[in-house]
Amino acid sequence: MAIQVIFKGDNQDIVISGDSVEQIVAKYEPVAKKLELLTSKHRTTRYRKKHKDEKRGLSIRESIMALKTDGFFKSKRNLDEVKRELAKRGVTRPCSPRLTELVRDGELKRDEKKSDGRTTWVYYTR
Repeated sequence: MAIQVIFKGDNQDIVISGDSVEQIVAKYEPVAKKLELLTSKHRTTRYRKKHKDEKRGLSIRESIMALKTDGFFKSKRNLDEVKRELAKRGVTRPCSPRLTELVRDGELKRDEKKSDGRTTWVYYTR
């Protein structure tokens, strides 16, 4: 008579079938070890990445939010102005994707501005 056991995990479930509990346990142990090895590598990589970011200081998003807190966005600012202000604070990484996220999250607003035949976005708060 076949037995089926479901091992519930945080990120995945493992289903193992066998004729006895001993057989199921024997099948489970190598699978569990392999999963632990793979997930611990993943956790270590994420930890190391986070650790590197912490050494750098604030993330781009946090740096932009600091600008907002300081009142920088009380007047409408284009991307170049935002980049210049961030550069003054020592942040030189790309910020456009984070600005878009902050607009989507409702932290900033943006309007289209047309000048010199170009369309750009200006970012602001109310």
